Order: sequence, then C-alpha cells, then structure tokens
Amino acid sequence: LALVGIGEKGFLTLRIKVFGLGGHSSMPPAKSSLVYAAEIIEKLNNNQLPPQIISPIASFLDNIGGEMNFTSRMAIANQWLLKPLLINTFSKSPSSNALIRTTTAISMAKGSDAPNVLTSVSEVTVNFRILPGETVNDIIDHVNKVCEGYEFEMEIISSREPSAISPEDTKGFHVIRKTILQLYPEAIVSSYITIGGTD
Repeated sequence: LALVGIGEKGFLTLRIKVFGLGGHSSMPPAKSSLVYAAEIIEKLNNNQLPPQIISPIASFLDNIGGEMNFTSRMAIANQWLLKPLLINTFSKSPSSNALIRTTTAISMAKGSDAPNVLTSVSEVTVNFRILPGETVNDIIDHVNKVCEGYEFEMEIISSREPSAISPEDTKGFHVIRKTILQLYPEAIVSSYITIGGTD
C-alpha cells in the first residue's frame, strides 16, 4: 500500500484558564478551579467534533476495498447506505479515528504548586488536529460552547489551518503513481491525508 498525501490536517493548541475560589485546603469550596477544569476536560473529551468521510478518505476506501473482507467490501461499496457502520468502525481505532474527524487531545493540566493550597486559576492545554473542511475558528467556537457556564479565558498557543485538498486528476499525481508502480508493481497506490504536521 503506497499512500500519497494530497492534504494535511491543521492544528490548534489552546491553553484554557479556568477560574474559581482559591484558598487553603482546610476550608475547600464545593468546587475549586481545578474541579471546574476537570469538568471541562471531561466535556471536551465526551463532545468530540463530528466525524465525516472527506474525499481523500473516500478515495482511499475505494482503492483498498478489494483487499478487505466481504463485510468491509460491502460497506465501502455502499458508503451512501452504510456510512454509519464505516464511521463506527473507524472510530474504534485511534489511527483510523484521526482520518475521519478533528481530534481532541487533552495534553496538559496545571493546578496549585502546593498540596495544601487551592489555586484560583487552573490551566488545561488542548491540542486539536483539524480535518480539512473545518477551520481554527470552528474549533474555537466549539470550545466556547463546551465551556459555557464557566469563568474561563482561552489563549492560542499555536495554530495552522488545514491545507486545501489537491486534486488527483493531475499530471503530478499521475507521475507519482506511475513511478511508484514502476518500483513496486504490486502496490496499491492511493490518495490520503497527512494526520500529523509536516515542514
């Protein structure tokens, strides 16, 4: 299987500052800023962005379908009817889930620097890898909705929009495909999207 990247996911890293009542651990409030931050983490994790099969992945499925078992071939051949089954299957594995949605990765959290102190500000760092077709602003809107009802601030640490999808019916793609098949005649050549960042 030879995968030719024709698009790349974007990314957004956010630091979310969550505010609450600080003080001493001997007199804790019902919920501290760290508890609020934990609630936001759970909401972000449980409210993932919706899955979708974008054009490079639909093409990838068409290309590899003949090599899969009967059930998978049927699902791929009838994507219009069995799309929920395909999405459910893809969602079960981290590597395939990353192909069908903007992913949410809670990567860092920070509370107090002392075991007996309740900080008034806790921090959560979240990294999103953005599927082509969605934007940085879409993700910011999503986070704002998830955090409704909390006192919080967001800071963008880094961001890059997803790339456009390059067409397959071009001279460049055909040259790459022809060259791969000359070197590896048995290979299945397929378009793909790059889920990590490149230089």
